[in-house]
Amino acid sequence: MVQATRRFDFSSAHRYWYNDGSAEENKCVFGASTSTYGHEEFAPLSKAVCAT
Repeated sequence: MVQATRRFDFSSAHRYWYNDGSAEENKCVFGASTSTYGHEEFAPLSKAVCAT
């Protein structure tokens, strides 16, 4: 059996913000995720394919 694995690095940034709330309310609810530049998330992904 042969197994090939490929690794992908996935990164995204997004900002949590409630338009009807003030900056103070958003900071209270979402914390650091209200940053102007967003809240970064990084996730390594692996995909394996097996053949016999």
